[in-house]
Amino acid sequence: MTTRSLNISPRTVFAATWIPVLTFGAILTIPVFVGVLGKYYGMSDAALGRLSSAEFLAGIVGTYVTNRKSIEELACWIPWACALVGIANVAGVILVSRVPLILFHPLGAFGAGVSYGCVLKVIDASGKQERHFGIFMALFNLTMLAEFQIITYATNTYMPAAIFIVYAILAFGALVISIVTRASLAQTTSASATLDEVQHPARLSVAISISILALGVSYTAYGMIWPFVQTHRGVTRVLGAQCREWSIRVCGDGNLRQCGSRYANAQSTPRGCP
Repeated sequence: MTTRSLNISPRTVFAATWIPVLTFGAILTIPVFVGVLGKYYGMSDAALGRLSSAEFLAGIVGTYVTNRKSIEELACWIPWACALVGIANVAGVILVSRVPLILFHPLGAFGAGVSYGCVLKVIDASGKQERHFGIFMALFNLTMLAEFQIITYATNTYMPAAIFIVYAILAFGALVISIVTRASLAQTTSASATLDEVQHPARLSVAISISILALGVSYTAYGMIWPFVQTHRGVTRVLGAQCREWSIRVCGDGNLRQCGSRYANAQSTPRGCP
C-alpha cells in the first residue's frame, strides 16, 4: 500500500485508540483475573488454563475477522462489539457461580479483538502510524497497571464479583466512545482502503516474520505469569500450613512469642519455617 488516508483527525484517532484499551480488560489483566477466580470461586488450575486459552483465542479470532473489512464497515461493528464485552461481564456477575465462564465469557474477548483490529486499521490510515501506535501501546500498558490496582482494591474491599463490574464499566465506556466516533470513522474513504479490499497481502519479509515470532514468544512469557502466581500461591499456602502445624506441636497453642526458645531448639524444624 503506497497511500494513506489523511481525513481522520488526530483527535478521532486518539479517541478510537481508547476503545480496545477499555475492552481488553480481562485479557490485559489475565493474571489477576484467574487469581480471583481461583481464590474466591475455587476454579481448578486446569479450568483456569482452558479459560485463559479460550480468552486469548477468541481475541485473536476477533482481530482476524476484521482483516478484510474496511474502516467504514467496522465503524458500524464496533458499538456492537463493545456491547458484547459489557454484556459478557454483566453475565459474569450473575452466572460466575452457576455456569462455567468458558461457555460465554470469551465472547467478550472476541468483541475486544474486533475493536483491536479496527483501531489498527484506523492507525494505519492516519498517516502518522509511528506516533499513534506509540500512544496506543503506552495507553495499553498504563491502563493495565491501573486496572491491576483497581481490581485488587475492589475485590478485597467489596466482593469478588467486582472484577466483572470493573470490566463491564470499562466496556460500556468504550461503547460511548465508539458511538461518538462512529460518524467520523464511517466517513473515512481512501484509495488505499479500496485497494486493501481487492489486493492480496504481499508476502511477509524475513524481518517482519521474525518480529511476529518474537512478539508471540513475549506473549507466551506473559501468559505464563498466571500459572506462576497460582503455583506460588499454592506453595505458600501449603508451607504456611506445615509451619503452623509444627509450631502447634512444639508450643501447644502455636504462639511463637511465648515459647521462642523451645521452638528455636526444636529438632527437625521444617525447611522454610522461621
